[in-house]
Amino acid sequence: MMPLSPRQVALLVLSQLPWFLSGEFKVIGPQQPIIASVGGEATFPCHLSPQLDAQHMEIVWLHGRFSRLVHRYKYGMDYLIGQSQEYEGRTKFLRNNIYSGSVALRLHHICPSDEGKYRCFFDSFTAYEEAEFEVYVADIGSVPHISIKGEGNKRFRLVCTSNGWYPKPQVQWKENQKKSLPSSTMIKKKENGLFSVETSIIISTDSKMNVSCFIRNPLLNQKLEAGISLADDMCPNESLRMTSIVTMVLMIIGFLILIFRNRKLKMAKDKLKDECGKLEDVCDQLEDENDKLQDEHNKLQDEHNKLKDVWSKSTAKLDKLKDECDKIKFEYDIIKYERDNLKDDYGKATAKVDKLKDECDKIKYDRDIIKYECDNLKDDYDRIKHEHYDLKGDCDKIKYERDIIKYERDKLQNDYDKLKTELDKNGKG
Repeated sequence: MMPLSPRQVALLVLSQLPWFLSGEFKVIGPQQPIIASVGGEATFPCHLSPQLDAQHMEIVWLHGRFSRLVHRYKYGMDYLIGQSQEYEGRTKFLRNNIYSGSVALRLHHICPSDEGKYRCFFDSFTAYEEAEFEVYVADIGSVPHISIKGEGNKRFRLVCTSNGWYPKPQVQWKENQKKSLPSSTMIKKKENGLFSVETSIIISTDSKMNVSCFIRNPLLNQKLEAGISLADDMCPNESLRMTSIVTMVLMIIGFLILIFRNRKLKMAKDKLKDECGKLEDVCDQLEDENDKLQDEHNKLQDEHNKLKDVWSKSTAKLDKLKDECDKIKFEYDIIKYERDNLKDDYGKATAKVDKLKDECDKIKYDRDIIKYECDNLKDDYDRIKHEHYDLKGDCDKIKYERDIIKYERDKLQNDYDKLKTELDKNGKG
């Protein structure tokens, strides 16, 4: 018998799995877009229809039009070779209901780049189906803050700022919560993908009204507000005057501190000048020692470079050995998995052999009973046959006697007819 190839062994093992003959299926993902909060977590569920055991299938989630690998489940375990770097350590495969074909992927630490189209697909090696769904990322920024800046010509500027918005927010100024005001708005996207807002309006110093700054998230339909009352909280001229006075006082205090520090520094300078001579001698000695240390340093540097080269080579070898170890470990897991399946198949086959052996013993027992009954029937047949021959002889004897009786009856009938004829003649005479 020729040995089987690895591919033939794999097909043989797969043919024994319960889902191998399960036929086609559909993959059903989220029916509505998923909205995830920045910094939070989101769950992406997918399930099979009809319900099938998916523990031996390959299940994959992909993101974006470049199909970046988010997570892969294969060979009955998380198989993260080739996972996109941005998802490392952020995914968790939920498989509590995998026996009914229902699984989910939990994504932690949501960031704006996680937004977009996702696909989850199931591959049973005989059928392949996938489902597509949309993920939106949203976040509410910081509470808006309004500051005041002077513009001159009896005008001042109200500046409203806020950070940490996603997606790009909508900005609006209103007077007394009703009338919209023209504004200058600048929205910037930061390195973390979130948006910062700076919007401003110019107001005259004699304005007496309530002004509010509104920043709204269009996806969540939520907004934050900051307001200021110009009638109660503002007096621009007084504010500018107080600012000038405070600035003047601070300048005088700073000047006095500067004079005091200059005198103190001059005294310290004279003292340091005396010590400089001593330090120059020490410096000469240190320079000589420095030259010696520099020579030793160069020698150590050469040794360090050599050790660094050795370390680099050792690291490369270690990485190579680690890759080979991971590969061997992976192959070991596959072989162990196939061994467990073959062990189960061997147990089933042994049970079938035992069952067939019992059935064979039963058939053998039935055969012995039938043989015994056949022997009895054969004896009965021989007995009946012998009796048949005896009955046939008796029949032939009875038949012979019947023929003799018939012959004598015919003879008597003839004698009777002759006698009757003679009597008839005698009567007439």
